[in-house]
Amino acid sequence: MSMELKSRSFKLESAVILLAALVLLATAFLLALYLRTERQNAELSWRSDTLTDPVVPVDSSSSDYPKLMFYKDGVLVVNKKHGLPSDYSPGENEEALASLKNLIAAGRAAGVDLINSWSGFRSYETQALLYSSYVAQDGVALVDTYSARPGFSEHQTGLAFDLKDSTGDLYRIGDSTYDPATDWVALHAHEYGFIVRYFDATQAITGYGGEPWHLRYLGIDLAGAVYNSGLTLEEYLGVPGGGYVD
Repeated sequence: MSMELKSRSFKLESAVILLAALVLLATAFLLALYLRTERQNAELSWRSDTLTDPVVPVDSSSSDYPKLMFYKDGVLVVNKKHGLPSDYSPGENEEALASLKNLIAAGRAAGVDLINSWSGFRSYETQALLYSSYVAQDGVALVDTYSARPGFSEHQTGLAFDLKDSTGDLYRIGDSTYDPATDWVALHAHEYGFIVRYFDATQAITGYGGEPWHLRYLGIDLAGAVYNSGLTLEEYLGVPGGGYVD
């Protein structure tokens, strides 16, 4: 084979290899985008304003709930170490909901991209459906980094809310520029009784990656104390966190 033919053959093979690599990269990108979109759609489908979960009034003074739920210094703790009874279904806490609406109004007035819609209370059954749908897509190991198993979700307490932006997406989801040191919600949530519960830097403690949208209501005094401490809720209360027992 002449040098010219060899050169042409080499260039053709190189072009084919480059094209194949580009196709693989494009496929990987589209798959990642699809999984993110599917996760996001599933998450947002459980909207508080269309929620049909049954709300069961809870009288803790006459039930076994205190024996099945973990409190530290009067604070209900729900994480991968401490869960909730499957029939615990209090709905959205009225005080927390009123504070959330005030937070959203203040954020919007400050120019933050928030809307008056959120993902709030979820029953055990709803979380089970959500979690299983994620597992079918991503597998247990990955899903456990971003979604709670049924019975271990703060949303079941009625004290946790996910914020949304003007596109209907979860607040700042996938935003590579997110920095809690400059984010309005992270800086001001405690003034309304909330803390941003999960950050990338504290995943080993809380069990979850960063979620700028996920707020947990603690009341103004405690939320302020936790925020000013710079600690996670687990560290502040001195309770175990991290992964599941199993």
